Amino acid sequence: YYPNIHFNIGAQYKQFLTWVSINFAITQISERPSSSAAAVDTSGSAVAFPLYDARWFNYGADWMFGWKVLGEDAFFNLIPAVGIGFNMMNIHFTSNYVVTNKKSNEESIMRDRYYSSIAASFNAELEARLQFEQFSIGLYGGYRAVRYNELDVEGDKLDTFVFNTDNDGDTWFIGLRLGWTFLSP
Repeated sequence: YYPNIHFNIGAQYKQFLTWVSINFAITQISERPSSSAAAVDTSGSAVAFPLYDARWFNYGADWMFGWKVLGEDAFFNLIPAVGIGFNMMNIHFTSNYVVTNKKSNEESIMRDRYYSSIAASFNAELEARLQFEQFSIGLYGGYRAVRYNELDVEGDKLDTFVFNTDNDGDTWFIGLRLGWTFLSP
């Protein structure tokens, strides 16, 4: 489980809602499954390839569209919502980590710094909300699909096609939402 911080700002017209959901995931550290993985070197011999922990954080924004199903001024409401946006992942591997491009056999050295990748995102959520005049509290949950671009390391793209891996950041999420609506006359 990875904690995130979300901040929403938007507008409401009758039952229709639109907002920008700004999200930030605090720095996480990977949990490597073991100290090494089986690999094959250039001569065809089996070797133990060491695995290292990585750390990362990400942030992004989604433009969301929702609808108050049970009416504009209902005390209890269900609000389904969908949105599109972008996400940026910043990942830090151990210093001087060597990466080999499988197509060209060229090696790149990851330095002791963060590398970034940006992606499009799609967000779908459902919120159960209690409305107290201009204040509200809601429980929400959903799914956010994120497909990152290839990670650029010192001018070389990390190849995920050869290893049949996706570079995605899909997440299921739940949360508690506190709201304050500025009422117009």
